[in-house]
Amino acid sequence: MFGRNRKKSIAIVRRYIDALNRHDAGAMIHMHHPEFSFIDARGDAIEGKARCAKAVHALMDMDEDFGLEIKDATVRGGQVLLRGRTRASDPRLEHDMLWAVRVENGLLKDWQSFGDRDANPMAHLLLHRTLQPAG
Repeated sequence: MFGRNRKKSIAIVRRYIDALNRHDAGAMIHMHHPEFSFIDARGDAIEGKARCAKAVHALMDMDEDFGLEIKDATVRGGQVLLRGRTRASDPRLEHDMLWAVRVENGLLKDWQSFGDRDANPMAHLLLHRTLQPAG
């Protein structure tokens, strides 16, 4: 039973990453838990499905080549742990990263990034972009 749940959690997270790499914001947002939160490598957070939805759209607009390359995935302590790299046309957005993702009832409850000190403050960047006036 536990092995099946572990595989299911990893599969859900991989579907989310596939949607991110396709820049399918709708599919990503559909997989967010109502209390979803994103925590960047500097510890800044975006909380709530509505705010995270805006951040997803801002991410899609920020860099058309942004994506994740996953090298390893496992489940420990109820979280999907990932090791990989961000890729982007802007080299400032490319970093080796670790991620911890909590899945609850088939939806992503939280996504936390861990990276080096040079990692960009993604939560801050995305929130700033969502507050920009259209035009």
